[in-house]
Amino acid sequence: MLRQASTNKATALAYISQLLCVSSERFCVFGDGSNDIEMFDWSGWSVAPSNANAKACTKAALVSTLSNDQDFIAAFLSQA
Repeated sequence: MLRQASTNKATALAYISQLLCVSSERFCVFGDGSNDIEMFDWSGWSVAPSNANAKACTKAALVSTLSNDQDFIAAFLSQA
């Protein structure tokens, strides 16, 4: 299988959301880099760690006070 030039995390999640019949607004995504921007734009909710790059922090709906090294995803999910 060849990878299409337009494939990114957002297109992968869009494919999964179609399979599951779940809208993008119901997805919460986590990321820390520029390669996560499309996914942040696609999803209903996005969270970046405190040590994410500036672009990711700007696009995320929430920037955690915790870093990747402090398990920001686990902390967020335990409070949800």
